[in-house]
Amino acid sequence: MQNINIIRNYILSRVFGLILLLLFVFTGISLLTFSPEDPFYGNWVSTNFINNKAGIWGSYFSGTIITFFSYSSYLFPVFFLIIGIKKIFGVATNFFIVHLVSLIISLLIFCFLLSFLNLNGGLLGQLLLNSYQNNFYFNNYFDILICILIFLIMVITLIYGLSLKIKAINALLQFVFKFV
Repeated sequence: MQNINIIRNYILSRVFGLILLLLFVFTGISLLTFSPEDPFYGNWVSTNFINNKAGIWGSYFSGTIITFFSYSSYLFPVFFLIIGIKKIFGVATNFFIVHLVSLIISLLIFCFLLSFLNLNGGLLGQLLLNSYQNNFYFNNYFDILICILIFLIMVITLIYGLSLKIKAINALLQFVFKFV
């Protein structure tokens, strides 16, 4: 009986990893082939030609997610890729929902920071910035301190949300700087 549970968990983990890799492919293709001329939330066009390689579903998905999260939405496929590869190779990844919620929270913080710095933070970043400006009034030094603290919180939650290990980040940085 125990062997059946082990085999079942093994198969379910690999299938879940494959589903996440398929989500990576879909989100990656739809975000990379995003076109402002395609229909999506907030942009209704009456054309039969869609430029997005993922079709009408990719057009609506990529346009809507870029409208809400701006260019930080490109971290969604990275999340699906990392967790999917870990699941396929049998690396223990517990608390998938916690990682996903952590990723979304860090993306919201990142959108807020982009809007705070007068960059494109998407609709959610603009909403958070307007809420911050309407409810809090501080001098510029306090705003800078808040910005730094929020950036640190965002980095910590993003590292946890993408379930990256510090050793892996260190090895990656050493690899990159070896060629520079």
